[in-house]
Amino acid sequence: MRHRFLNALALLIIAAVSGCDGIYNPPLADSQNPGTPIPPVTYTVGGTVSGLTGTVALLNNGGDGLSVSADGGFTFAAALADGADYAVTIETQPAGQTCEVASGTGTIAGADVTDVAVTCTDDPPPPPVTYTVGGTVSGLSGTVALLNNGSDGLSVSADGGFTFAAALADG
Repeated sequence: MRHRFLNALALLIIAAVSGCDGIYNPPLADSQNPGTPIPPVTYTVGGTVSGLTGTVALLNNGGDGLSVSADGGFTFAAALADGADYAVTIETQPAGQTCEVASGTGTIAGADVTDVAVTCTDDPPPPPVTYTVGGTVSGLSGTVALLNNGSDGLSVSADGGFTFAAALADG
């Protein structure tokens, strides 16, 4: 029993003297090619696009541009180191659509990012161009009833300008 205790004590002393703290520290160089640093572990950022009918231009961290022209998965070309921040944004909206990014910011946490969601919806049509109809009455004695297109009645009882309430669409 005493030998086991002394052996364990000796191992602890050797570990303390050698600087072993029980934490694995990966090598800073490739053991097969001394002097060659090991490249850092990197991960990609990507996700899916839905509802797209044109082409949307995406950016990651203000660069690494990517044009997407169809629904489905996407991945930025530049990989990022573990612990790096990412921020996916829209650089250019597709014609006639508005796209929004969900889950587009975060920090790389030891895995590829695959949950960025870009959702595109059609822009509403522009409102129709409308015009009002009006004119000027002069020399009026009494009241006159006016109609615009058989409806939109208006009673005018004094000289001056008038405008019908309903606006009419162009064309």
